[in-house]
Amino acid sequence: MHISPKRHRPTALEGRDGWLFLDGDSNRVVEQHTGRRRLTRRDLDRWAATLEQRAERASARDIRYFTFIAPDKESVYPEHLPYRPVADRPIHQVQAHVSQPVTLLEPALVAAKHEGIVYPKTDTHWSSRGAHVALREMARHIGPDLEPVTGIDWSVEELEGDLGEKCDPPRRGLTENAVIRSPNAVRTFDNDV
Repeated sequence: MHISPKRHRPTALEGRDGWLFLDGDSNRVVEQHTGRRRLTRRDLDRWAATLEQRAERASARDIRYFTFIAPDKESVYPEHLPYRPVADRPIHQVQAHVSQPVTLLEPALVAAKHEGIVYPKTDTHWSSRGAHVALREMARHIGPDLEPVTGIDWSVEELEGDLGEKCDPPRRGLTENAVIRSPNAVRTFDNDV
């Protein structure tokens, strides 16, 4: 069931238990998850070339280089999708095709669903909890050079979100926000996204 009748604009697609998912977007996320969108050999070669160039530039500057791929909400909460997802998606094609190591953050976020809200029902973006899980996973791969953030107080709040606002009337869902008790960094810019 499509929530928004707008054409040529991303819409919200209602899944199970009131979960909203993206549809009609430029990445063709529904087609990726249903197996109708596959990457061509040319697409895969471009991915490989891009990652190799980045790794070479980093190496020339004596910089350790990592590629982490953030999952979309559809891959973390497939049980709420209104369609049957496929196991082999374009991101798996990339991972199998490139020579550079690619770490998918999806397994860590799926495993952390019991900790709290990693993606809100009404938004395509992860929550603060989801971002924290991703940071923890990246820190685990990077090693002792990156310490995970600790001393966090969590709060649950309502959020309309980018999908909830596409509904008529707009819908709200819960998200989880973090407040760091003793931050050791200072925000210098916020793009309000």
